[in-house]
Amino acid sequence: MSSLILDSYDFNDDLELNIFKVYKSKRNAEVAPGVGKLTDMGYIKDNKIINLKEKIINELENLYNEYSKKSENINVEVLKNNL
Repeated sequence: MSSLILDSYDFNDDLELNIFKVYKSKRNAEVAPGVGKLTDMGYIKDNKIINLKEKIINELENLYNEYSKKSENINVEVLKNNL
């Protein structure tokens, strides 16, 4: 939940952006005991539950990995420029 707060989760944002924010929050939570690595996600539209297909979950994983690498590089560059 704190990851969603830090990411400024807003239900008015685009569905795609919010799906990524929720996925990112779930991945960040995997460091906690009891949170597994398997992921199932869905959303509600027109009073129906829409489950995300494995292909979309895989794309989210790729985006998350890309985001994580960029974040690490940005953090290192900030340190290099200020030490």
